[in-house]
Amino acid sequence: MTSRHEAYLRHANYYAGVVTKANGLYGSGQQSSWNALSLFDLEWVNIRVGFLWAASQSAANRAAAQLCIDYLLETTLLPLRLNPHELLRWCEAGRASAAALSDRNLEGCFLGNIGHTYHLLGDFERAVQFYGENLEIARELGERRAQAVALASIGAAYLEMGDARRTLDLCSESLKICRDIGDRRNEGIALVSLGNAYEQLKETDKAIECYQLGGSIARGVGDKILEGRQLNSLGVLYAGKTELAIGYCEQALVIARETGDLFGQGLALGSIGAMAKAAGDLPRAISAFTERLAIAREIADWIGESKAIAGLFSSYVATGQTDKLVALSKRRLAIAREIGDRQAEGAAFGDLGFAYSAVGDTERALAMIDERLAIAREIKDRNGESKGLFNKSKILWTLGDRSTAIVLAQASLAILRDIDDPQAEEVSVQISVWLRLS
Repeated sequence: MTSRHEAYLRHANYYAGVVTKANGLYGSGQQSSWNALSLFDLEWVNIRVGFLWAASQSAANRAAAQLCIDYLLETTLLPLRLNPHELLRWCEAGRASAAALSDRNLEGCFLGNIGHTYHLLGDFERAVQFYGENLEIARELGERRAQAVALASIGAAYLEMGDARRTLDLCSESLKICRDIGDRRNEGIALVSLGNAYEQLKETDKAIECYQLGGSIARGVGDKILEGRQLNSLGVLYAGKTELAIGYCEQALVIARETGDLFGQGLALGSIGAMAKAAGDLPRAISAFTERLAIAREIADWIGESKAIAGLFSSYVATGQTDKLVALSKRRLAIAREIGDRQAEGAAFGDLGFAYSAVGDTERALAMIDERLAIAREIKDRNGESKGLFNKSKILWTLGDRSTAIVLAQASLAILRDIDDPQAEEVSVQISVWLRLS
């Protein structure tokens, strides 16, 4: 008679094979990718049960440890069904199993996967740390594909931190390796990351070239997730041409919905909301941001939630719905503190200052703006400091303290001119008006 342990082992072994099959199909052509997603969804409940059992037994059982690893060797599909916090736990179990088996190569892979989950959680510095450890092991073992993946991942994280030049260097190195070894799928990923970097640097022609090449590869290998990201990036690039831009993002949204890619849906909805708001279509913007907010909360995407809140905040300001601003700002502040993002925390205090001012609570408004100024000065966020100074000056002007208001506005203007910020013109005009009235 089969023991309970043997039954669980057989079950886990079978569904590890299903995961391997699905991952093998995905990215090997359009129809194969759809088949992979269908198979993965059909067996998801059993996949989850099998992995959790293997993970629970891995410390004491080498066969279970190997099964735990088999479920996680490719993580392309897992982020579609696990929120980042769950994915992190799964990847940490994989790393522990790799260490138990003394498999240095697999340990490196899981370090990279852990880095990816921190990337999704918005902790980019920690993501770079784990990606870097993965890269070090890949170089030590001569694993060129793993090197290419790690380099592109580090580059993507640096882009999130605003260092587009470093992203270009890292992703160019990744691209060269991918082309040398014939890895088309990761070549496409590197190209899209390069496009994002060029877009951030305002080198539009190069960005378009990279996106088009990356998109062509994504369609060729059937990587629907990458195709969706590429379309959304093109939409963002063409933001000045609203209908064209929204068209690209809506294509990305369709793909994300078809594949069950909730993270991709959130990205596309956020882009659509931002473009609709810029075009003055506030109802459409509010609808898109509201849907993005719901998805972000469903998958515990704190960064996405914070961005959705920021979009809703500005849209509600534009429509005069000031009664909703305080609650939104408090939630954004809580998220910033949870993920340890001091710049976002400062911005949330700034939003709270505006929100309290809008409902007539100037005392709290000034207190919140002072918090924003303190953080901006602490982290040397000059743009944030200038905004805090200008917002404080406007409140003081309404309270009748005109001389202090002008002094603060002039300090804000000096910073804006020093950092070449286009808002300098708005502040300069306001100061001129106030000086005439004083």
